[in-house]
Amino acid sequence: MAKRKPKKKSKLQKKKESQSSKYWKQKADDAWKAEIHKVGQCEVCGRSDHQLHAHHLISRTNLRYRHDLSNGILLCSVHHTLGGYMEDICAEGDMRQVDNFKSWMEENRPGQYQWWQEHKEDKRKPEKTYQAIYEELNAGGEG
Repeated sequence: MAKRKPKKKSKLQKKKESQSSKYWKQKADDAWKAEIHKVGQCEVCGRSDHQLHAHHLISRTNLRYRHDLSNGILLCSVHHTLGGYMEDICAEGDMRQVDNFKSWMEENRPGQYQWWQEHKEDKRKPEKTYQAIYEELNAGGEG
């Protein structure tokens, strides 16, 4: 009797098997964003009628803290990126607005502000795979 050739794995199956693939990175990104969005309103002004954004305090290009919940804050579009003449506080506005955002964080979120300042220069690699991060974030959401 002739032996059957093993079935080829699909591209999706190969991605799922690699715990640090783009597939798991995107799933971890989505889970992190969902956790940050649970606040339900801008943490600066309390608005929930504007588009809300999960903002990374430390750039998401820093993979070590990309999915750390301490690295996130929910902001309306005005306090996240629009700023301009509209507001004095904006996380990604001009330098004066960003400085005002930092001052706001220090006064209103001192623990998170301190975490941010302690970790913002840390460039070490992540300790976990994207799949592990995704599973932890999902487990946190179930309890």
